[in-house]
Amino acid sequence: MSRYIKEKADIQSSFFWKTGIAVIFLYLAAAFPGTTLFGSFPMQRVSLLLLLGHGAITIAFTIRQGFKLSKHMIWYGAFAALCFLSLAISGGKLDNSDIYSVAICFTLTVIHSFYIKSKAAFNSVCWCYVIVCIINTILLLASNSLVLRTGERLGDNLSINANVLALYFMYGTVYAIWLFFCENNRRMRLVLLCIIVFISYPLILTGGRKFFICPILFIIIVLLMNSDAGKKNHRMRNVCIIGVILLVSWILVMNVPALYSALGKRMEGLFNSFTGKGEVEESAQAREQLRKLAVWGWLDSPIWGNGFDTFKYYSYKNGMPLFYSHCNYTELLFSGGVILFAAYYWFFGMILWKCFTDKRIPIKQRSLCAAGILMQLMYDYGGVSYNEYHNQLFMYMLFCTLSVIKNKDSHMAEESLLNHSDSHYLIK
Repeated sequence: MSRYIKEKADIQSSFFWKTGIAVIFLYLAAAFPGTTLFGSFPMQRVSLLLLLGHGAITIAFTIRQGFKLSKHMIWYGAFAALCFLSLAISGGKLDNSDIYSVAICFTLTVIHSFYIKSKAAFNSVCWCYVIVCIINTILLLASNSLVLRTGERLGDNLSINANVLALYFMYGTVYAIWLFFCENNRRMRLVLLCIIVFISYPLILTGGRKFFICPILFIIIVLLMNSDAGKKNHRMRNVCIIGVILLVSWILVMNVPALYSALGKRMEGLFNSFTGKGEVEESAQAREQLRKLAVWGWLDSPIWGNGFDTFKYYSYKNGMPLFYSHCNYTELLFSGGVILFAAYYWFFGMILWKCFTDKRIPIKQRSLCAAGILMQLMYDYGGVSYNEYHNQLFMYMLFCTLSVIKNKDSHMAEESLLNHSDSHYLIK
């Protein structure tokens, strides 16, 4: 009888995560900006409500069988609570705050944590992003939207924010790279390599510098960490691959007219802003001024900060645009001081420490996770991520990666990738 009950529970659990992945795909497709077949505002709302409803049912079913909070839930839940507290203390208005984005991020990542309980579910989420990016690249090609005027960025021609479009393509590319490194079948790796090149093209055309740099940084770190110890030829091979990737990327971006117009010129301006030579790109200069202004404002209240999501008003008061600081570090420091900053980034440090010190975790998992964390830290210098759904889902995926452990026979516990019991997690 107990065996029958267990088998029935396993079937129900499989049904929930598989239908949950389908709902995630629908939500990603509907929320994709500007180009998708489902890309209408009503459809976005319907897909979000469907995801919330399905998630609520899944959570109710799972809790009945027993449940413990994961470290990730505790981390982001505590961070969200501090954001609410900071907003309340500062007297900020809910209708003018990003607190809703934080609440939605927390809710959706909690829901996803009930779906992603196996390697199959983990890979399915990666494929959701990849397939959505492939579909939308095809749609962009079919509508001739990838042909841009000089100096125009992909997204500008669609009347949407180019950076929003770039964020999707960046994570689609990173997840494709992730699947490539985890794939053992040579033919499938070749397919994934073609996919990476295919969806990287619109990514470059968006002109987003950090979105272009992040996947390259991800590859470099994985290759550097994943070299077999004691095999110089393996290390040399990976170093040569890194050199080829950097050289080819630079040649293409700086010499292909369409790519140079969208991204190459902006990359030149970014480098000039660091070296102090040549023409400095205006947006890079403006963002650096916003970061500096946020640091000066943070010094007024370094411990507690100035109140959640208040930098935009401080910026406007000082003659700058009514805008965020374009840096996750300065945004958190200004809003909640050292306390909010530490509450957010201690989790990054904990995961990174595990990646470099816990030898029980296979090197492939550690290298992928470390690459993801370092990539995210680089991203945070040029953008605000604490309230972005895609960034926070990526953080949860990294957390999942360190939950892959070795069993007594030194084989991967493939179908026990996740378990909400803390005893299963290596991150403690």
